[in-house]
Amino acid sequence: MALCGERVLNGFWHLGETILTRRFSPGLLSSVLFWILGYLVIRYAVLPGQVTPPQLIASALGGALITGPMFAFMHLGRLPGAAAQLMRAPTQAADTG
Repeated sequence: MALCGERVLNGFWHLGETILTRRFSPGLLSSVLFWILGYLVIRYAVLPGQVTPPQLIASALGGALITGPMFAFMHLGRLPGAAAQLMRAPTQAADTG
């Protein structure tokens, strides 16, 4: 269930990436399929009672724990100088060794 939550949240990652960069993210197309999966889980597992709301919330939180770092790295690249520092670090290490 956490993987289902991660896949659904990953679609929002691609949506956010498309909005922030103003460039189309190819993962946005496949995300629609995962949003359908999320709907099917709610329709055929949560509503009939096979998965309880607390289990669904726990799955969503598990998915968020997996997806959260991806969102952080997406925003890290937008911080002034942060991406440049990350890009310089490997070359400095290679020069010293």
